[in-house]
Amino acid sequence: MGSTLMSVKYLEKLDILKTYVTSSVYVGLDDTVKEGTFIWHDDGTVLNRELMLQIFNSGEPNNSNGKEDCVNYDIGSKLFNDIDCSELRNYVCEKSCFSF
Repeated sequence: MGSTLMSVKYLEKLDILKTYVTSSVYVGLDDTVKEGTFIWHDDGTVLNRELMLQIFNSGEPNNSNGKEDCVNYDIGSKLFNDIDCSELRNYVCEKSCFSF
């Protein structure tokens, strides 16, 4: 409740995945609305080109077979890859903290 798939807008958050995740997982980023424009699920912002080059595998995202709109963290490369949204994968969610 009140959570979204994990957003990785900073390299420090990618380090969290590298440290704790032991299988490939979906993250909260996709280009389902407009091909090539990746949107973060938590706030609707667009992934900037500079970060895209740092977090995706070389040659990715590539929209292979015209069907890859979702993004997963690849455990082998420890970077992101665009994949078909119908693929079964684990996922990582996050929830904002607040103070009382």
